[in-house]
Amino acid sequence: MGLLVAGSILYAETFYYPINKEHVEAGRMVRENTPDSALVIVTFQNMDCRDPRILYRARRRGWSVAESVLNPEVIRRLHQEQGAGYWAYFGKAKPPDAGATNVVVKNIPGTDMKMFLYNLDRGV
Repeated sequence: MGLLVAGSILYAETFYYPINKEHVEAGRMVRENTPDSALVIVTFQNMDCRDPRILYRARRRGWSVAESVLNPEVIRRLHQEQGAGYWAYFGKAKPPDAGATNVVVKNIPGTDMKMFLYNLDRGV
């Protein structure tokens, strides 16, 4: 019986709940490059706005913003009205113009993606 339970758990963790290593690395990068109290906007490829995985791994509060709705007005309002201090965009190339200019670019180890981290308090 114990073997059946252990096998079922292993199967479920492997096939139903895989850990996305890119999200783990993205969270680590946000955590290492923003203050503990930072409110962060995160955009990662096709990530849904209800996806908390990167913010959870980063141990930060903030917003996941889908690339399809990303524009300068969204960034500006989250910064000015809600207090967002950073915007972390993950992709292969610089993000579409969203009105932010102060950026730090870092490669995500083991991938061809980069993190574009904008400090919104230093230039929106």
